[in-house]
Amino acid sequence: MQDSIVNYTNLMKLFLREAKKLIAVLPKGSIRETNAALKRFLETESLRRWYNALYMHLLKITEFESLLNKISSRLQFKGLNKKGLNNDEVKNLRYELLSLFLDCCGKYSEAEPYADTSADYRIRLYKLRRRPEAPVGQWQSLDD
Repeated sequence: MQDSIVNYTNLMKLFLREAKKLIAVLPKGSIRETNAALKRFLETESLRRWYNALYMHLLKITEFESLLNKISSRLQFKGLNKKGLNNDEVKNLRYELLSLFLDCCGKYSEAEPYADTSADYRIRLYKLRRRPEAPVGQWQSLDD
């Protein structure tokens, strides 16, 4: 990941490149459907506006994460259960894709608390691939 990515278009290119690496480990028939669902999600949500607000320091990273938590249920992979994935694997995929997006946005918006404390996503991805039984991620509300 490069430090020169500041605009949303370049960020999305990087995010989709990294997401394809994550999606590539899925069963063969589900890759196309997953890519289509992810692109549909990115087109329908107003993520560009949120990223720009984060980049201009109008949003804090915790507020940005809270917004992502609220729309996480809209990222749906309806047909993956028919392709051989169980519900836990689908939830884990959704969690990892949204974590990747948050990681990319947090690093390149130079959000101060995020840049210093976040674990590198590639390390988590490496651990996920080494260990086939990855735990299901849980999104928690930051409002409490």
